[in-house]
Amino acid sequence: MTSIHSHKKNRSHDSSVIPLNMTAISAPAVTEDIFPYNNTTRSPMDVTAPMDVTARPNESTVYIFRNATSESEHIRHAGSVISAFAVDDTIQFRLALVMFFTVFSMLIFTVVPVVVKFSFITPWFGGDTLYRLFDPLFTLPLNWFVLAQAEVIVYGGNPRFWGNLSERTVCSLIFFIGAAIYVQGHGIHLSAAMFKHPIELFNEANPDLVAANPVFTSIYLNMEDLWEHKIGHYMYAFGGAWMTWSVCFAYRTQVHPRIEGMGTLALWITGIFVYGLLLAGVAIEFPYGLYVGLVYVCVFGTALGIALVRRGIFWSRGRAMVLQFYFISCFVALIVIVIWIARFGFQNRKEAIGNGI
Repeated sequence: MTSIHSHKKNRSHDSSVIPLNMTAISAPAVTEDIFPYNNTTRSPMDVTAPMDVTARPNESTVYIFRNATSESEHIRHAGSVISAFAVDDTIQFRLALVMFFTVFSMLIFTVVPVVVKFSFITPWFGGDTLYRLFDPLFTLPLNWFVLAQAEVIVYGGNPRFWGNLSERTVCSLIFFIGAAIYVQGHGIHLSAAMFKHPIELFNEANPDLVAANPVFTSIYLNMEDLWEHKIGHYMYAFGGAWMTWSVCFAYRTQVHPRIEGMGTLALWITGIFVYGLLLAGVAIEFPYGLYVGLVYVCVFGTALGIALVRRGIFWSRGRAMVLQFYFISCFVALIVIVIWIARFGFQNRKEAIGNGI
């Protein structure tokens, strides 16, 4: 058995050593700054020779060693023996689970206030406002958990990615800009939706006064149409899209093993359809959303498709697990949007219902 040396020290190239995180050492000399993040398309499953896998209990990285005397591929870690497949499936299942709950939480916080009629807690404070108040408390941490599992976040990536900033820092900054836009849009939308109610009640109770003073109607429409439906909605959606782009950027070169576990595959596919429905639902709900949504899913989906083709894993079963998740979701959303347009034209949901549909 080849011994393990701490990755805190420089080491010469050894083709028999492969980190368990699906990366292989490709440089003649690897230093602490870049080891073990050095992504390639080679995974533990690609190694044909028998292997013995071991790690010190206090090390965060498990290494695979070729061992001609080993009869099977296995892992010894902290006294236990588990298969490499089990390790891969556990990691992938965790990522699929977090992605599913992320998109599911965004879906329910977007759709439920639209399809469910909440009662008013007070004459000026609706139940839907209280419900939406909890949105960022769930959706932001879940989006971050997806990003946090990327190798560039776990291991730091390139230590000089942009000036003196590491790749991990840059990816985190990009994400937090999107999160800030998301929260600002959420706050504007929530405030406008809440403060329009007193004006609406006043206008309904005083029709003669409103008819004599059109400014009351203008104030209400300024709250509802401009700040809630246009500025709030689109900042909200743009921030969510930005967080998605930052996640894709962090995972842009990461390669996963092929998804083998059926539970992981089912969860991954379910999350894909949920996110596709979310994209389509937002497009159908927003003002001019069908125009914007159609362009967005086509452009974003095409960019992801090109990236997958260039990496040669377009048709793989989860080798680019995150990028493929969003790519297929765009395709699902495109189908739903096209069906809606074929049935209702470019009318959003309110316009379609208002026309008696």
